[in-house]
Amino acid sequence: MSTPVRVGGVDLGASWKTTGSAELAFTTGEAGRFVSCRPDAVAWPQRPITAAEMAAAIDTWAHGSGLRAVSIDGPQAWKDPREVHPGVGRACEYACKTPGKTGRHGVSFPRTWLKWICFSIELFHHLRALPHVVVANSVEPSTLQPLLPNGYYVLECFPTSAWRSSGLRPLPGHSKAPPPVVESHARALWEAYGLPDWRGLQHHDHLQAVVAALAGAALVGGPCVSRPSGVPARRIPGDAGSPEHWTEGFIYDVSPRP
Repeated sequence: MSTPVRVGGVDLGASWKTTGSAELAFTTGEAGRFVSCRPDAVAWPQRPITAAEMAAAIDTWAHGSGLRAVSIDGPQAWKDPREVHPGVGRACEYACKTPGKTGRHGVSFPRTWLKWICFSIELFHHLRALPHVVVANSVEPSTLQPLLPNGYYVLECFPTSAWRSSGLRPLPGHSKAPPPVVESHARALWEAYGLPDWRGLQHHDHLQAVVAALAGAALVGGPCVSRPSGVPARRIPGDAGSPEHWTEGFIYDVSPRP
């Protein structure tokens, strides 16, 4: 039997305590299946959180567990002002109906989301700078940029949209999802994807991280289907109002394999 492929999911919060994590392992091929599912997979650091510290923690986890992909619930880039598509945010956000929108450099909708959006984009910036990391930027997994030895892909996801693409009711926000509601949604997710190791998951952030990890699994040949939305990420030059920066990018959804 071949060595299982491992991927991680991160439900990005504004603090270590509100950041969920999960790790999946699966076998590949026609008979591929999930062989393990571990919510709350990372013991996050106790020091103050910054984007650089988060990137370092993710990288340590990825190398320690041999992850092939890490899927993050959070925007990777700003809106490209030259891109013509509906809405005030990026193309992927319009397609996935995200409640918050990433506008042109330094702008968010609503404005109260700006601090978290800047944090997420800065996190992707630090991960992009690592020579062994490739930020997924292809519609077809077969056309992804190849990895270096011990490298891994980083991708953007939005769990609420991934619930929908999975044919399931999205998990409500924290205030409307007490532990029994989280457990009910988790059970439906486990059944839809044939996930093992059911333990009655009741933690909102870690369940969203499992959904994020499923999107990563789909990208790298797991027993599920990758469904990207948006346009490729691109780096655009700076001008009088903003520095050179990354724009657009894909949000990767997932659905069960037929």
